[in-house]
Amino acid sequence: MKYDVVDVFSDKAFMGNPVAVVFPDREMSVDEMLAVTAWFNLSETTFVTNYDPEAASYDVRIFTLGQELPFAGHPTLGTAAAVRKNFAPEAKNLTQNCGAGAISLRFDAQAGTVHLIAPGVSLQPLKAEDQDEIAQVFGDDVPVQASARVDAGPIWVTLITDSPETIMATQPDLALLNEYSQKHGATGIQLAAGNPTGDIWKVRTFAPAVGVPEDPVCGSGNIAVAGLRRSAGLGTSDYVAKQGQEVGRDGEILVRYIEQDKIEVGGATRITASGELLV
Repeated sequence: MKYDVVDVFSDKAFMGNPVAVVFPDREMSVDEMLAVTAWFNLSETTFVTNYDPEAASYDVRIFTLGQELPFAGHPTLGTAAAVRKNFAPEAKNLTQNCGAGAISLRFDAQAGTVHLIAPGVSLQPLKAEDQDEIAQVFGDDVPVQASARVDAGPIWVTLITDSPETIMATQPDLALLNEYSQKHGATGIQLAAGNPTGDIWKVRTFAPAVGVPEDPVCGSGNIAVAGLRRSAGLGTSDYVAKQGQEVGRDGEILVRYIEQDKIEVGGATRITASGELLV
């Protein structure tokens, strides 16, 4: 079975968030896909089937180290880059069929980026007891300007705070964060803040409950941030999110609000490894 490893959200090798993209040559069971995912030991691995050249579409299943996801951002972008390389090198658009439905993707060949239109996000306000528990996770040095439980495929408890500097300096209690996430059925908790002009945002995403203490660069997490930013009245202009610098990466996520209240996220991708699974 052929595979590619794609670095997502950076044009520099090894500085984005990698995803393994597998092209099965036979039907695989969930246990087999989980075993392959565990062997790659990346935050996600995807399995692509049923590429249709006429529709420029394909089916994908997305796995973390412990579960299947209906949708995830950086695996979707990385999978699209691998499908384009293997099946449609001149494609300008693709459609991914996944648990969240049909996801539209476009390629900007000049910029070297790929972009997805996110499934709709839904937001729920946090209860007072949630806010108290989260304050214990991050301490009193993280003022919260806006917050919500955001369903962007995965569930992200998302907090907008006062400055990028606050986010860079924070050291959350990961044990408490893990406990909170499991108790409330969330994938994780994330922090976001904008600069004074609003065109550059800083994001950090923590998900120890799914085996990722800090996600280097998170697509669905940034979709959740964009949804909360809009809902809280903090802007609907295009912006760039920076993520991963605290864990040795340098991710950039391009965020755009488009018609009908939809959100587009994208970034650079780079295939860093290709091979075959000899199983």
